[in-house]
Parts: sequence; structure tokens; C-alpha cells
Amino acid sequence: MSTKHRESKIVNELAPENSGKTIRFPKGLKPFEPVPRTEQTGDIDYYAILGVSIYASENEIKAAQKNMSMFYHRDRRNRVFANYQKPEGFDKECDRIFNLVTQAKVVLLNVKERRSYNFRNWPSHSGNDKHTTFCNSRQEALEAIENMRVSAGLIEENEKSKGPNGLVILEAYYGAIENVVDPSCTIDDIAYGRVLDVKIPLLCLIDNSQIIHRKDALLSQDSISALPGFYDCCMGETKRLYVKYTFKNALFIMNVGEFDDFGLPQKRHMVSRKDEEGRILVVEEEKKKAKKIHDRTYDIIMSEKPQRHFHFRYVVYTAGILIGVKMLYHHNESFRHWCQKVAISYKCGRLRDDFKNFCYNFLFAENATVKVWISSLGAQAASLLCGVSNVGLLKQ
Repeated sequence: MSTKHRESKIVNELAPENSGKTIRFPKGLKPFEPVPRTEQTGDIDYYAILGVSIYASENEIKAAQKNMSMFYHRDRRNRVFANYQKPEGFDKECDRIFNLVTQAKVVLLNVKERRSYNFRNWPSHSGNDKHTTFCNSRQEALEAIENMRVSAGLIEENEKSKGPNGLVILEAYYGAIENVVDPSCTIDDIAYGRVLDVKIPLLCLIDNSQIIHRKDALLSQDSISALPGFYDCCMGETKRLYVKYTFKNALFIMNVGEFDDFGLPQKRHMVSRKDEEGRILVVEEEKKKAKKIHDRTYDIIMSEKPQRHFHFRYVVYTAGILIGVKMLYHHNESFRHWCQKVAISYKCGRLRDDFKNFCYNFLFAENATVKVWISSLGAQAASLLCGVSNVGLLKQ
């Protein structure tokens, strides 16, 4: 449909037949109007769709969105325009506007989404310095990717020539990505904002079939965005690095935050592997979580020695038990006799058969020992009380 013919069908008001009454449409996008676009990036102009200013407050945006949603909703529209003459395709255009208004609500009523949207499309509203920095970093990243393209291709061919021992990167994306490592999900399923294809920059980081990245304060590389070929493609959003790669006939997926260190390959990234018969086995998520803490592969790749904690309290516990057994052996005849019987039974090879009797004898010896200790404590307490009473009588 040509522009002139389309403009002739734009509807600003409708009137029923043989009536002077008209229904005026709300501000914003009208049926049969083309979708407004921004001059900077060509994105949909959600402010023009709602008929509000870029400086509109949240309440103004809510009011405009609610007014247009109620006006263009299918059920209400069928009741209001039941007796009105509508041009051909009017209902389809109203459904299109209703969907665009819903999209505008999602973007403009979310603080982070609106800030990022304004930054991309209205640099004067977002700040010239920030927008200039964004454009410069984006241009530098694109130029770096073009310069890396040939080297990345050679590195990829070299890794593939190593067979199963090569680190082959299948996909690599950086941006507004959810923390998901499901192999059945694509990048379209887990991306909720702008993402950047960083496969070429990551290929150039491969050294001896591995990649090791640590934050470098001296080079101001606190974020992954500072790496060559990367840039902050979605300012204000939480960014993550998503990499799908193969190594040793297994599929790995890494999903890390923008401020995290990372290394490839790592066993904890494994999501599926092939057995000896070539069948694909999916690694269970529960086993991955259980092994994550004790993963020595990560420590080896990151050149860190695994920590072995020495708890002194276990030594104290063991020494206390040995000292108690020794004292019991020397001061209790029943326990000493029981220990001698155990030793004789062990020498004769009858320890398993006599085990039940030894347990009963041990309990009897323990009861006898406890009774002796209680009686001795009672005697000591009685003598102490007698001594106290004698001292009181002497004072009187």
C-alpha cells in the first residue's frame, strides 16, 4: 500500500450513519498510521505511540497507556463501535495498536528499560558525554572484531584440527542474558535485552586450548566489557557472558556475570557427554551442584592449589578418648579383664563369634565403673559435709 493511499485512510474520528455525533480517538497512534520510529536508531518510538513527551512522568505514561488500552481493547471496541461505520481493516489496525501500547507499557514503566531506551534513542535527554562514550566504545569494539576476524578463523581451524582435545567455541554472547545453562534453550529464549555476539573476541583469547580471565585492576578491567571486542551494549542492565563449547567429546555451557573471573574448559560447565558407544549422556544438575564445591579441575586450570583444612579439634578429641581408655584400663579391673579377653579372641580368630558377648561384657563393665564412681563421689560429698558441720560446731 502506498503512503498516500495509506494516509487517506487514517481515522481521527468515527460517526454513525444519519447522526451528528462523533467519537474522537485518544492521543497517540491512530488506526492506519505508520509506526513511528526514532531518528537515532530506528527503534519504535513508544512515546509517540502513547502521545506523551519524552519527559513525561510515570503517572502520565500510566494514564495514557490505560486510556489507549481501554479504548482499543477488543471487547470494549465491539460494544462502542457496534453502530458505527468502520473502514475495511479497522479491527486489525486496532489490535495492532493495542499490542504496541502493551509493548510501550513494558518498556516505559520499567526504570532500567526506560533508561536504556532513552540512552540509545535520545542522547540529548540521556547526556551527551555518556552517549558519545557509548558510541565510541561500540565503534572501537566493531573495529576490533573486524581486525580479529582472520586470526580468530585460524585459531578455530587449529582447535578443530586437534580433534577431541581442541577447545571449539560454538556460541558466545554477552549482554542482557538470564542465568540459564539448559542446552535445549537458545539465545532467543534466555535473552531479555540487547546481546552482542562475542565468538570472535573469545577465539582470540584461546591459548593452548584454554582461556583464563581474571580481573586486572591495573588495566581497569573490572568488567568483561573492558575486554577487546566487548562493549556495554545494554547500559543499566545486568549483563552475563554465555558460552557454549565442546571439549573431550562433551558439551559445555558457561554462564557468568560481568564482574566474574572465568576459565575454559571446566568440568562444572559440562551439560552432556558421549559414552564409549557414542550415546549422549546428560549430566544431572544435582550432581553438578554437589561437585561444584570440590571441583579440583577448576583449581588446576586457575593455577590455584586446593585448600586442605586442618581442624585441631579432631586431634584433641582423639587424644581425650585415648587418655580416657588408658585410665580406665589401669583403674578398672573389669575393663582390663574385658580387654584381655578381646586380645585373646583376636589372636585365636574368634573375634567375630565372640563379638556379642564382648558387647554385653563391655556394658556390664561400664555399669560397674559408673557405680564405683558414683559411690566414691557420694563418699567424698558425705565427708565434705561432715567436715563443714564439725567446723560449725567448733565455732559455736
